[in-house]
Amino acid sequence: MRGDMTQKQLHSLSGVSPNYIGGIERAERKPAVVAIAKLAAALDIALSELMRRAEVEMERRKAGAKWPARRSDDASGFLS
Repeated sequence: MRGDMTQKQLHSLSGVSPNYIGGIERAERKPAVVAIAKLAAALDIALSELMRRAEVEMERRKAGAKWPARRSDDASGFLS
């Protein structure tokens, strides 16, 4: 999975608008499954793996971790 893409680059690869991507990043939007699938494909990760990582991140949030994440977290693969 590539974590060094800008929203514009991710938009170019996925077709999902940069504003929509930003809303997802800020947890302001609840993305449709189609959008999630497009983003997963653009990030070169299986949809099931992306969802697994999201579930791990949600557990981190329940445990008091801040959102959005900033540095690499080996457990979830997300940035923290």
